Amino acid sequence: MKILFVTYSNPLNSRSGDAVYTLDVLAGLKKLGCFISFLSFNNGEFEESDTLKLYNYCNEVDYVSFKKKSKISLLLSVYPLSIANRRSKKLVRKINHYLRQEAYDYIVINHFKLSYVIRFINKGKHRTVLISHNIETNLARSLFQNTSSYVKRILYYIEYLKVKVFEKRYLNGFDKITAISDLDLMHIKNTFVKSKGYFLPPKVKIRTLPQNNNLLKKVILCGSFMWDPKIENLLRLINAKNFNRIVENDIELLIVGTASEDLVSKVNSNYPGVRMVGYVDDTEEFYKQSSIAIVPELLGGGFKMKIAEAVSYNRAIVALRVAITDLQMIDGIHYIGADSFEQMIEAILELIHDEARINFITKNARELFINKYSEEAVNNTLKEVFLTEVS
Repeated sequence: MKILFVTYSNPLNSRSGDAVYTLDVLAGLKKLGCFISFLSFNNGEFEESDTLKLYNYCNEVDYVSFKKKSKISLLLSVYPLSIANRRSKKLVRKINHYLRQEAYDYIVINHFKLSYVIRFINKGKHRTVLISHNIETNLARSLFQNTSSYVKRILYYIEYLKVKVFEKRYLNGFDKITAISDLDLMHIKNTFVKSKGYFLPPKVKIRTLPQNNNLLKKVILCGSFMWDPKIENLLRLINAKNFNRIVENDIELLIVGTASEDLVSKVNSNYPGVRMVGYVDDTEEFYKQSSIAIVPELLGGGFKMKIAEAVSYNRAIVALRVAITDLQMIDGIHYIGADSFEQMIEAILELIHDEARINFITKNARELFINKYSEEAVNNTLKEVFLTEVS
């Protein structure tokens, strides 16, 4: 099986959930015994050592130079921002060069932001697969519906309209599309009738990290806080009307993940009961200090890697219900749900004193994830996608 794998950035970047997911896919394809030609944009992020590491997953490694477009050109483009920024004749020419030189069984396009190439690549006997990381229309819709800024709401709505048009235009051109969550798969099957959809879960490594009931009461929020919607989710949580009850009950909120120094300083200086630490190489030490993980994702969409991480570390989850995209996760069984940031805080206050309920939720979530999000499940889906023909 010969595959041309086209992606947009360095999959060795462990700070990015998208990168981790991409690397898991590459590892699974390598395990199938596929010959993989790896092609990516490169804006200087690939070190020589990265190229050497990629040869552990791929047989060939190649790059196309990439430079971000100006903000004005992106805003004036008829294309969604993510596509407008990565539309590249160089990339299309490079793909077609490979197709002229070699006979590939599959062309894999990693992420919606590169989906436009489906309109320009040479015809052949190869099949085309899109690895989707989110359903972009759902993500874009959540932004304009939930942002607190009137100006941003207008901009997000325009972006939503663009995404809606081009997602349908491009994704219907693929033979197969993978989905990272149950809800995404449902959308693919109902919307992109010319393509076949498959559930390709992220790989969750279940760790043994027991609850320590002797610890001070702490709650952990992990994620990346470099994107405006993620920052807004965080600020709306810690500015909730009843957030002071967290402090009054001697609970500390640990916020862990990539963030600017300014944001870290602002949060630590102005919000008692909150400790923001920014990026860390290993989150395990912070999970050890916590009994509950929270997912305050109102703006944004798709499967939350932080949910997988919390389950893997045996921590009970309190989440906004709209953040849960796994249809088998049941409120009260696998997590505790809330419909607002205020409700989330009340749920935390109630749960943190209930050791039996914490143990019940973590046990059920782990039992669900240990099979559904295992390496075996990922590899079985990849077999189905790449070793079967479209009916």
